[in-house]
Amino acid sequence: MLVAVVVASFATVATAHADPVFAPATPIGTVEANAGSPSVAANAKGDAVAVWDEDAGGDAEVVASTRDGDGPFSAPVVLSIPGDFAYTPTAVIDAAGNATVVWGEVLDSTGYGNVEVADHPAGGSWGAAQTVARGNAGALAGDPAGDQLLTWTDGPLAATNLRVLYRHHGQPFALGTTPPPLETGTYGSTILPALDAAGDGVIAWTHDTVVDYPNIETHVEAARVASDGTAGAPVSLTPYHASAFSPALVLADSGVATVVSADGDTASGPRSFHARTLAADGTVGPAQPLSGAGADVAALALDPSGAVTAAWTRAVSGTTRVEQATAPAGGTFSQPATLLDADAATSGPAVAAAPNGQTLIAWGHDGTHSSGDAGDRTEQAAFRAAGAATFGLPQTLGTGDDRPSAAIGCQDDAIDVFRTVGAQEPYPMSAATTIDPADHGPSPCAATTTTTAPPVTASVTTPPVSGPPVVVHDTTAPQAKLSGATKQKAGTSISVTVACPSEACTARATAVLTVPRTGKAKLYKLTGAPHKIGAGKHITLKLTLSKAERGAVAKALRGRKTRGGVKAAVAITVTDAAGNARRVVRTIKLTPA
Repeated sequence: MLVAVVVASFATVATAHADPVFAPATPIGTVEANAGSPSVAANAKGDAVAVWDEDAGGDAEVVASTRDGDGPFSAPVVLSIPGDFAYTPTAVIDAAGNATVVWGEVLDSTGYGNVEVADHPAGGSWGAAQTVARGNAGALAGDPAGDQLLTWTDGPLAATNLRVLYRHHGQPFALGTTPPPLETGTYGSTILPALDAAGDGVIAWTHDTVVDYPNIETHVEAARVASDGTAGAPVSLTPYHASAFSPALVLADSGVATVVSADGDTASGPRSFHARTLAADGTVGPAQPLSGAGADVAALALDPSGAVTAAWTRAVSGTTRVEQATAPAGGTFSQPATLLDADAATSGPAVAAAPNGQTLIAWGHDGTHSSGDAGDRTEQAAFRAAGAATFGLPQTLGTGDDRPSAAIGCQDDAIDVFRTVGAQEPYPMSAATTIDPADHGPSPCAATTTTTAPPVTASVTTPPVSGPPVVVHDTTAPQAKLSGATKQKAGTSISVTVACPSEACTARATAVLTVPRTGKAKLYKLTGAPHKIGAGKHITLKLTLSKAERGAVAKALRGRKTRGGVKAAVAITVTDAAGNARRVVRTIKLTPA
């Protein structure tokens, strides 16, 4: 089926070049789940990682899918810990294809929990979730070399701490240590880190100041972070005695950061977007007006030349527009141009730039001006060719709503990840990717020449001529490969085949079985005995269901709420002789026997 083109009232004119064409969107998440909070990242080879949170009737989980080159996305993998409430993930990927995801997990009714991370080495599989610290969901930035900057908040509302943790390529996060706060009293909900090609970073965040409760002023602050992890003093980017919301951040290789925020006189009054720069020496540039009143959500992208593209939504006389403006490297933003001006509610946008300078803007569009009719909600996107002044006409990617996430891997190879909607729930996560207009085949990512991050190599220490030999401790977690059917007939047990390809290990299986029922789903926790596996060998682990669990599964499979299956999130933990452990999760659906 060819992709349709939506025609509305457009202020831009389609350019003469042939825009890349999106293939129809396909689900990448659990089709029985309601999904949200997507984050997608891609490198210049076309490798990509998409992550989101979803709820299939039990606790919310963080789920990821990866792609090698311009191939298809993998089956979804649950990264979060079964039984916890996981939310708001962020994904990054380096030039070699190593991916990392950070998210938050709520552990109890207080709403307070842990900041979790998981790594996916290039060509490998997801490692176990690791707890970085107690706190709220973190935000993560990475550079092509594999350096990463992680930020989060913790502490009580009256004295919230903003924390920063830096790790270099190939090094683990310093778990179990609490870095000193960059700032205390940060009550704002938005934290944005960014890294340049040299590994230097900038963090921007919102900071709430209680003037006369309940009157609260919100402003945007920023701080620079050197490649050695040292953070500078915070500086204010927006005026005090004003309210600033919806910040967006990009950092050029020149060291100049651009921050866009919606500023207003009061928290409930009309707001308009302004852009400000933070130079490498800490100088804050003057505010540049971007939009008129009624601005809401903004996103930024940076192309290789250093040009910044900003896109945002703005309510005007009962309609919602998608607008954009561009600033050359170190220059002033152009006058705003309208991509969509229709009697419709709009969500988004997302902005991405390709290595060749081509730019993509994606957004959700509601033709009913309400959320009542899901069939009228569509996901749309428009391209601007490298060096062009205007965007082409929007393309419809599928039915969708909520804010999307977009990335461009190589040349015109674009990815848009968004929540699809239908006549009724569930609303799963989907991805739309571009196809080569010449032959409707994959984009030629493999032909792109890139500078890849160096591989992680183990250092070899030569013992001195005299004295005791140097002892090298094994600190590397073992590899684990899972196989077996992801759909199994409901019976007395659930099976997963586990292999340890490089070294002997001990494997133990646990699972959370989610059984839909009237009201909230029932969760059953299954445990199995540990089993030893020789190097290069495999074994089938079985988790036995009790009589009550089998009865609950059988009853659920006879009902209509299951949509064809009961889900089990099976976690396999493998441990080597040195005590290093890795956790891998596999989702299995149980179907009627």
